[in-house]
Amino acid sequence: MHRWAGDGWVCLWGVLVTLQGCGAGESGSTRGPARVSTAGSNAPAAAAAGAVAPPVQASAMPQPSSSDAPIIRRSEPPANASMQDAVCARDRYQAEQKPLTIYTLFDESGSMLLWWLPVTEAFTAFVRDPQSAGINIALKFFGAECQPQVYSMPHVPIAPLPQNAEPIATQLASRVPLAQTPTTQAVQGARLALERYASTHPDEKTVILLVTDASGGFAESDAEDCYSTVAQAAEVAAQARATNPPIQTFVLGLGDTANLNLLSQAGGTGDALNADPSASATVVAAMREIRRRALPCSYALPPGADKDPKLVNLERVDSAGTAKTIVGVSNAAACDPTAGGWYYDDPRAPTQIHSCPVTCESFAGAAEVNVVLGCPTLTPQ
Repeated sequence: MHRWAGDGWVCLWGVLVTLQGCGAGESGSTRGPARVSTAGSNAPAAAAAGAVAPPVQASAMPQPSSSDAPIIRRSEPPANASMQDAVCARDRYQAEQKPLTIYTLFDESGSMLLWWLPVTEAFTAFVRDPQSAGINIALKFFGAECQPQVYSMPHVPIAPLPQNAEPIATQLASRVPLAQTPTTQAVQGARLALERYASTHPDEKTVILLVTDASGGFAESDAEDCYSTVAQAAEVAAQARATNPPIQTFVLGLGDTANLNLLSQAGGTGDALNADPSASATVVAAMREIRRRALPCSYALPPGADKDPKLVNLERVDSAGTAKTIVGVSNAAACDPTAGGWYYDDPRAPTQIHSCPVTCESFAGAAEVNVVLGCPTLTPQ
């Protein structure tokens, strides 16, 4: 769903005039807003006459190219907006990340016993991390049953962080890993749970996170592991990815994870993330990387942005109301690992803004993210 409301600014005879948006509309993912107020070349004359520029028809507006694009709506300027913004910024739109929901499958097989403490401590640190705030998460231990339906009922139901951090920490601290590794059935159950959840939360991105040492559960002759094989688990992950909306599968592999790559690749997330299970810091780092990859950080361009892509900026506003303009770069390869940035999906005919990895992660703690039209794009010095 895309919602639009708005404001536009013009500078008239040295006096800042604020034009309030005259209407708002909303629609489904394949339709544009009903009406949007704009401030174009005729704005000064309209302001002088006390009139409001006519609304642009929905049929003339550029449409988002993907259902994964987050909601965008017009936004008030932040308290510290610069005078340059006041002079040249025509419209400011608030871009909202699509909510992320993680269904965590935690291996409690006997082979996990040796490093259970550092791994559970690391996972607890991840859910308590302020950068994880706002992520919806569930926890399900797997190992004792062969029926997929069992794994569709989490030990800790889906709820946002930090609200769900302590229930998860309590469950992790209370378990002793002595079961088996029915990985295929666990992934099947997680898929069932997320399909059910997505039916009432269609605007959220849903992913499965498998935390396992991968030392068992893939031998067809092993009845204790429910005859689970990596090929079977990968097939289930591929089926989940093909659903609408798609469900990706991330794998946090503890130790030797080579046999898990097929599973994570089928789930659409590349190779499994590897961590040393005896070192909490490596587990935390792997979890942060999964969070970075999973967070949806693409934003549909608001109406008018396609007219001059060089007059578009991306802005992060913190909880104190302080705005910071993010630099625009040419493509993903030009992303600075420290400074970050953003780039277009197609510079010649852009429809979406993609944020660089470090910028995407910083957005998790932002009060809001805005797409600002009218001022020249800020570029690296």
